[in-house]
Amino acid sequence: MNNYQKIKNDILNEILKKSKTSSLSHKLGYKFDKVKRWKNGTKQLNWNEFCDLCFVLKIPLLEALGFSLGALFENEKQAYKIIPYLKKFNKFKTTSQMAKQMGVSIASMQRYLSCQSYPEVEFILDCIDQRPLFLDQFLSALLVIREKSELTILSIPWASAVANAMSLQQHMSLPKFSPAWVAEHLSLTEVHVLQAVQLLEEIGLIEFHGNHYMPTLSRTIAVRSEICQEDYLQFIRFWMERASRRLKINNIQTNDHKIADKDGFRVFACSPNIARKITEVLINAEQEIHDLLQVDTEEKSEVRVFLYHHFSAKIK
Repeated sequence: MNNYQKIKNDILNEILKKSKTSSLSHKLGYKFDKVKRWKNGTKQLNWNEFCDLCFVLKIPLLEALGFSLGALFENEKQAYKIIPYLKKFNKFKTTSQMAKQMGVSIASMQRYLSCQSYPEVEFILDCIDQRPLFLDQFLSALLVIREKSELTILSIPWASAVANAMSLQQHMSLPKFSPAWVAEHLSLTEVHVLQAVQLLEEIGLIEFHGNHYMPTLSRTIAVRSEICQEDYLQFIRFWMERASRRLKINNIQTNDHKIADKDGFRVFACSPNIARKITEVLINAEQEIHDLLQVDTEEKSEVRVFLYHHFSAKIK
């Protein structure tokens, strides 16, 4: 079992390296140096306080949760209300079952789920750690990417495709990494591939093992439009253009209707309540895809693209 208190202390030491705790406490609205007490262990650090700390220090907490959980976290409120999501994420059927598993009372768990109170950071780390490797992914995303958070996968729209193409069995069977093979497979140039590899290495998504690059985090990348509007639009334009090109050449790669390419859209009127439920269905579908990828140990022969884009048509 992990020592979550030590992990929490390591996180604090890392993110507070260059910060004056007294001035940071003032920014957080405390009249005494509470941050210093968190750091030396004389005061407990609750999850809501950790969220406050990350957002003040511009630590990419939402991105880290997205990398590890495969979910789309669009705003800060979702980070504070993480417990209800973790209940679904870990597939706890009842509140009492989750309370028993996590070693707290049912009353405490009910307060956590309703956000009437917040658990310590160690509790959240334990919840994330209920799924194999996900805690490592969360910590890597939180600590490795934070120094280069402006270098997101969005700045090169084809980077995620390059990362996955390098993992295909046909490529892995080659004597060594071949940018030419990846470029041909994705209809890119070698320059494009090498640009993507450089970015992926810089933000810690791949690393070199033997003669090939290997992924260090989940291949499911959560995209947030708030990061940079221009980069986000570039990302959308690139993949929509690729989708258009695929339709023009009628590139259907399989006769198996169960895994054939799927296209379509739907515009509909609905109530705010149903809109929220539809969003939840889509987020759950994204999570199911992420879960399937996590347990996929078979030889990789396809790179699939899942375009996730839905929005309100109301013009304010």
